[in-house]
Amino acid sequence: MSLTLERIKELDDQVMEIAWHLGMEWDQEYSARQEQSWNYNAEIKSGNKRISFSTRDTEFHGRFIIRGVFPRDKRGQFQHSYHDHDKRHEITVAMDRGAEKIAHAIQSRLLPEYEKQLLVALERIKKSDAYHAGRLQVLKVVAEYFGHPMPEDDDKAIYPPIEDGLLGIYKIEANFEGGIKFDVSCTVEKALRIFEILKQS
Repeated sequence: MSLTLERIKELDDQVMEIAWHLGMEWDQEYSARQEQSWNYNAEIKSGNKRISFSTRDTEFHGRFIIRGVFPRDKRGQFQHSYHDHDKRHEITVAMDRGAEKIAHAIQSRLLPEYEKQLLVALERIKKSDAYHAGRLQVLKVVAEYFGHPMPEDDDKAIYPPIEDGLLGIYKIEANFEGGIKFDVSCTVEKALRIFEILKQS
């Protein structure tokens, strides 16, 4: 049986009440879902903490599938700390238990582990964002030197003007230590000069 607007409204009201019991806010991210959808999706939030609710009529019939949602870093990547598939932060609860009992199930069965892992994820996001910001800054310094447009992604490469010679350097990228890496195609004499400079740095 597909979802009707009336059924969606009932589920929305129920999730809003659950959010109230948890001291969280309603945050419906799936407002564009179709009336004839077989599944229901909604989220509630508080700070960095987000909890999703979904239904699937083909399985878990009559139950909410409730998950802890992890934030993404600035590159849009998840930094959760799953070590294996057994550590998914998900429970299922019968919809007819009522909002207060569902909220209690979330507090006792989902939140303890999810909140612990969320702190780990937030720390990883902080490190990931700092790492990529450092790499991007390196590329911006190089881009400015060559008069190139400022890159927006730290995975981009800088291509020096060929006519400048530049000892055969044709592609410059950020490396993993916050410096740059580049390939050089040149004579042995020029290569030895470069090696001497690098030995002194």
